[in-house]
Amino acid sequence: MLKRSLLNIIFFSSLFVACKKETEYNVTAVNDIVSFTIALESQQVNAVVKGDSLLVYWPWPVPLPATVTPGIVVAAGASISPASGTAVNLATGTSYTVTVNGRQKTYYLKIIKNWPALEMKGTTNSIQTGRRRKITFTGLNYLLPDVSQTKLTLVSRKTGQHYEAAVETITDFTLAIRIPATIPIDSSFDDGNWVIIENAGRTLELKAYLIYITG
Repeated sequence: MLKRSLLNIIFFSSLFVACKKETEYNVTAVNDIVSFTIALESQQVNAVVKGDSLLVYWPWPVPLPATVTPGIVVAAGASISPASGTAVNLATGTSYTVTVNGRQKTYYLKIIKNWPALEMKGTTNSIQTGRRRKITFTGLNYLLPDVSQTKLTLVSRKTGQHYEAAVETITDFTLAIRIPATIPIDSSFDDGNWVIIENAGRTLELKAYLIYITG
């Protein structure tokens, strides 16, 4: 009888320990971000939680701000740092830590520009700069009008050498550049130069669009 009682005690004790472990496992599962929202003027961006990543699909044509103040909801009983409504850098790698009952899980922002590719429409395939060395490209689609995020490079068809032009003005559809006087006019330009346009992290190569520096 004593032996049976001892066995019963051991059996029920093991059930209690197993239940306790299972409960602890479920508690760690609440280290989740329920929602992560960035409010814009005319819309809001909702991050997608995937593993330890917060995927932020940034809409076109909204420029990326340096900082944002997300609204965040976490599971019951959990806290998050930085807290909801706190300004943070809008950059891949910015981290958030969820804490519950002393347990922690860290999430990282990943910014994905949900933007269309650059494209050029039109039939013109060659331009001569003239003495002022200024060119305005038209027929460009999906430009972000930000000079600081735009670069235009001329590539000599003859030598392969790269020359950076100065971007002067930019709109949604046009790009005005100036060829610096420091770029010499010599035989390397005889066959023309094709163009590489970089804008807000996107690149467009116009190998059939030739630039001739003539003055």
